[in-house]
Amino acid sequence: MGTSGLKPTRSATGVSIGLTGGVASGKSTSLAMFAELGAQTFSADQCVHELYEMPEVKTVLHARFGASVFDERGDVDRRALAQLVFQDEAELRWLEAFIHPRVEHEICKLLAECAPGSVVVFEVPLLFDVSMETMFDLTVTIEAARGERERRATVSNSGAEFADFDVRQLKSEERVAKADVAYVNDQGFDELRRFIGGVHRRALALAEQKIQWMLSQGEDECDE
Repeated sequence: MGTSGLKPTRSATGVSIGLTGGVASGKSTSLAMFAELGAQTFSADQCVHELYEMPEVKTVLHARFGASVFDERGDVDRRALAQLVFQDEAELRWLEAFIHPRVEHEICKLLAECAPGSVVVFEVPLLFDVSMETMFDLTVTIEAARGERERRATVSNSGAEFADFDVRQLKSEERVAKADVAYVNDQGFDELRRFIGGVHRRALALAEQKIQWMLSQGEDECDE
């Protein structure tokens, strides 16, 4: 899968939101709430899952890591792959260099297809870690205390990988300092929903500003 021809760019008339946060902080729940409000959504984790299903990607991963990162059906075993690369920094860097540009490519395609006035939310766990924030009009981070995030991860059966993933991400205070908007997700679904609604309204207002600017540019050209 090639990545040439597309450059990181914000949508000209739609509004893009980069959504990130700590492990088990509530990013996916927030993404679903944006979708309920009519936003188009994109999950980097889901994108990676789909990439791992592609035959050409499987071939490359098998050549690099062998059969140990595949299950009995021939599918990529994401848990086994994570365990392997987390034990070898060089292999982790290789995997990131192989996967991240392909995810970025998919993000760029969706940005290029944004309709005027639309809001598109991209859930990217490593948004700031890989310096992708300039691709988006707004960046939002969802945070929660480490103990609460660890509890949530255990409930969702991902507790075993929590520490491995958490230690490799930016610290909460670093994400908060970089984000346009930050929210501490410790007050339940209703408060989170209210927060998401406020961000969505802000994005719609920005989308309207973009459209008005584009219209004014067209009027200026006609005057000339």
